Amino acid sequence: MKKISTLLLLSTALFLSTFFVGCKPQEEPIALEDILTNFSNNVVEKKSPVEKPVEIKQQQIPENQFEGEITDIVENPTNVILKGMAFLSNGLPVTNEFIICSIPKKKSKAKSFDCKVIPESDGSFTISNLTTGSAKIQLSLPGYNFLITNILFTLPETKLEVIFHENPMARISGIVLREQDGKPAEGVIVKAYTYIGVEYKPYNYCTTDKNGKFSLALHEWHGSLDDIIIDDPGFGKVVKRISYGTTFVKIILRQSGKVIGKVMTRDKKPVPGINISLNFINFTGNSNSKLKCENDSTSYMTVSDANGNYKFSNVIAQAKYGFEIDDMGSGFSLPDGYYGEKITINVEPNKTKVCNLIVSKNTVIAIKVKDYCGYPVLKYELKCGMEYKDNVHTTLGCGIDLSADGWYYVKTMRGGSGILSCRVSENENGLNLITNNIPFSGTGTNYIILTFPHFEPNITGYIFEPDGFPAKKGSVGISFKNNYVSATADEKGYFEVQGLNVKNGELINLNAYSKSGESNFKTNLPSGSRNVVLNLLQANKLIGNVFLNNLNTPAKRFEINIDDCRYGVKRTVDGSFSLIMHKTKGTITISVDGYSSERFEYDFLNDNVCDAGNIILKAKEEK
Repeated sequence: MKKISTLLLLSTALFLSTFFVGCKPQEEPIALEDILTNFSNNVVEKKSPVEKPVEIKQQQIPENQFEGEITDIVENPTNVILKGMAFLSNGLPVTNEFIICSIPKKKSKAKSFDCKVIPESDGSFTISNLTTGSAKIQLSLPGYNFLITNILFTLPETKLEVIFHENPMARISGIVLREQDGKPAEGVIVKAYTYIGVEYKPYNYCTTDKNGKFSLALHEWHGSLDDIIIDDPGFGKVVKRISYGTTFVKIILRQSGKVIGKVMTRDKKPVPGINISLNFINFTGNSNSKLKCENDSTSYMTVSDANGNYKFSNVIAQAKYGFEIDDMGSGFSLPDGYYGEKITINVEPNKTKVCNLIVSKNTVIAIKVKDYCGYPVLKYELKCGMEYKDNVHTTLGCGIDLSADGWYYVKTMRGGSGILSCRVSENENGLNLITNNIPFSGTGTNYIILTFPHFEPNITGYIFEPDGFPAKKGSVGISFKNNYVSATADEKGYFEVQGLNVKNGELINLNAYSKSGESNFKTNLPSGSRNVVLNLLQANKLIGNVFLNNLNTPAKRFEINIDDCRYGVKRTVDGSFSLIMHKTKGTITISVDGYSSERFEYDFLNDNVCDAGNIILKAKEEK
């Protein structure tokens, strides 16, 4: 085991973007005891409620987090012309056909489109009859990396300049075997698939030889590879997900079956346009265990038609599968389990199984946040926990940036009534609200107003970087008995933190971080302290470089485990990494699919920067 060393305190920076809204008078807020009587269980979703919404001021804390949607602005649609220029990374104009597609943002009046573009000899192109509004666009040129960007279509014309960078190719070899006899499958077509615009299409293929072997070039996308698909008549469709660094794959052709059914509500009304996925769980029956291989699983997707019917053909059998529904704005979910993990089916060879999916309308919760003077707060951090009556828990956490009406709609992924917990932070001014036990209904839209209480600051002061300059936009967080609030320092490093329910003089935990997260400070201070000065210290940093087989091949995607806990996946061009460490010593493991992992010890005894050096992962031998 290789050892490396260094020193100091650590931590992970907490970044919360915020925005201050001024105060103006408001009507008398609803008292706490009026919450249940004034709560509307069945309000039609509108920009503003027709019923008196619940106003919440309780002070308790949930600790759940999840990523949610962000409401976008609303624009008026008008015809727009998009004029663009397309170039290659070497400066030459694009003259070949490429695809551009547009997906409007939430509440935008821009229209979606997906079209082929044939540019002029100088790379210029024009698209007419568009509408104003904000959207995300994707451009696809065969052999080059996708381009994805946000755009605001405005009158009279919108200009766009793009540069396509060449997409590197990776060659994959493999073998295809038949499950029935274990022999090589000759003459099987192996296709490479990728998204071209919004369509999932093949762009390269090859045929297996008499020994069942093949070799195929795949595009490399930011540290991952495209998929390999075999859809041979008489066998189950194989979708092989190829991890970065993989050089050889084994594919088994197995017998197939069908799954059909209808998507409907409990009153048997068909539901069209529902995205359904059928996900492999495990093989059943007498599947040839000797022919099972790594990543020998797949999933199938389809959409219910106008009558709610769906069909999956050429499903690998004999195996067990689970259903999932991708909401995609439909507003329906499977009530039998979050994401439908409890609905399963056993698919048998050469047979058709029928499974009707009963869906329910998802719960919608509308939240408006006000400051203590009654003016809507439009930019804040929201964390919600939802506990349903069937004991299912879901969570949400996101940054909110709203338009003027101030309502944020939480579109949950399931239906049913329950209890809502919220934590809201407007970090620029240290405003914090923590509450729970808010009842919500499983039907209609639940309107809830959360109002920041007014507190004297728990603590005020200044934070400075290790070089003595003010820590502009740095974060200061304080905690007491598992409750936590935070604030952001201004241009002079000044901060005020409020919202913690604690008596003056009681010790509170304080954590301060620079905006970059590369310096921090921890201490205990009595609540009520004023104008304290916090001098940040340089955080412990672990650095290194990861290579595959030799120093000529940097790993562009690798997984990092710290002290046997998954830290995450790192994507890089040159194989380098830099990590802010929480502990003064421990272990780190670097791994890539298809390669032997490397494990190291680190410590920070002599310095606060620890260099792991060059880490070379060796390819595993094929069995």
